[in-house]
Amino acid sequence: MKRNHKIKKILTILLTGALTIISCSGIPVNADSVPPDAISSVTIDSTTTFYYDTKTSGGMTAMWNDAVSADGPATVKLYADWTSKTGTRLVTDGEGAIYDGVILIPSGHEITIDLNGYKIDRTLVTGIPNGEVLYIQSGATLNLTDTNASAGHSGSITGGNSLDGAGGVQIEDGGTLNLWGGNISGNVTTGSGGGVLMSGASSKLYMTGGSISENTADQNGGGIAVVDGTINIVKGDVTENIAFGSGGGIYAQGGLTEITAGKIDKNTAASGGGICTNTNAVLSFKGEASVQENIAGSEITTGAGAGILAMSTESVLLSGTPNIIRNTLLNGTPSNLTFWIDKNLTYAESRVKNSGVDTTAKVGVNFAGGKARSLVFAPAWDGPDCFIGDGDDYALKKDGENLVLQRVFRLPTNALIIWGICGGIVIIAVIAIISILSSNKKKKKKSGKKSGKSSNGKKKKKSSSKKAGS
Repeated sequence: MKRNHKIKKILTILLTGALTIISCSGIPVNADSVPPDAISSVTIDSTTTFYYDTKTSGGMTAMWNDAVSADGPATVKLYADWTSKTGTRLVTDGEGAIYDGVILIPSGHEITIDLNGYKIDRTLVTGIPNGEVLYIQSGATLNLTDTNASAGHSGSITGGNSLDGAGGVQIEDGGTLNLWGGNISGNVTTGSGGGVLMSGASSKLYMTGGSISENTADQNGGGIAVVDGTINIVKGDVTENIAFGSGGGIYAQGGLTEITAGKIDKNTAASGGGICTNTNAVLSFKGEASVQENIAGSEITTGAGAGILAMSTESVLLSGTPNIIRNTLLNGTPSNLTFWIDKNLTYAESRVKNSGVDTTAKVGVNFAGGKARSLVFAPAWDGPDCFIGDGDDYALKKDGENLVLQRVFRLPTNALIIWGICGGIVIIAVIAIISILSSNKKKKKKSGKKSGKSSNGKKKKKSSSKKAGS
């Protein structure tokens, strides 16, 4: 009996110890190194807490709520993919409304997300209201990065599909996104801003790395759409985005878009394949920016401004060594930096200004729309000869201190053939008419000669006006 009692006691101790180990493994713990089964961590005030995919730990939901509850900046690091599905209620917006499935960066908080080679995936196949992945409120800052070099810095924000906002990341007026690394890719919206949508003069996007790629917008801004905000691209890529409206890579309606380096390449839109500026937007190039291999056009129209469509009333500022070349319309026509002129000449004042452009810069130029035959697009130009007319339809000339871009009047080949045929027909008709008139004239002359002879061929004698007296 005593032996059995000892065996039971030993088994009880072992079982209690095992249960304690299992239960403790589900609780967020502090550690100096990453536990092998951790799915994420939060660092606040140099203290790192790890989270596990268990009911006790709460997984990603507990991790995020702890991050946004911090009094100071918090850093979130992923060790597994994070699926944020509809029905996952993460945090309220401070006013009682819950963003169902959206990961919210609340006002007054600064959070850094290190994707670490993993992805945050909304997994939406069809569009829903509030279908974006991340939402940055006014007064909030999100720093997005990916420190996992061994995984090729391949972490991504993906799977967003929205009916009323951004596909990937939405930034309120007063919100800031610092994109240091990682990718915002594979997101969709029926509105504008497939990758990122910014609204308000105080909204900001600072891009120093990473990419915004392969996003789609049914309206404008396949990669980025901004209304009155500030975009500053120091490094990074905006590539292979699609907009069925304007601005495949970037659509800017007002505000400042400043590009120092990076690529705005291989984007597609009905107009403004790479970039479209509108209203009073300022577009500034300050370094080695690349705007290449973008396409404008659709099944309905050949499009305009494959590289850049400048519809803004503000000047395009050029400095550094931007290359705005090798952009084409859907039909293959060269179309790089295009100034839009409407029928009322509202946009006729679009200009290029030299802010320190280098001699190695290459910029193709043209203009579209309106009835103007020429455009003084670079007044008082004191920069290098870096411009190239887009094809034979546009010619550049110096007029005093100004550079003037002229549209060359050229009839299409088909029109020349038609005019040639019509001209030939006219010439043949004129010759035929002249021939007929000449023939009739000859006939009249012959008829007149015949009427002056007698019936026997002799001329009749004139009768004397006086008769002999009897």
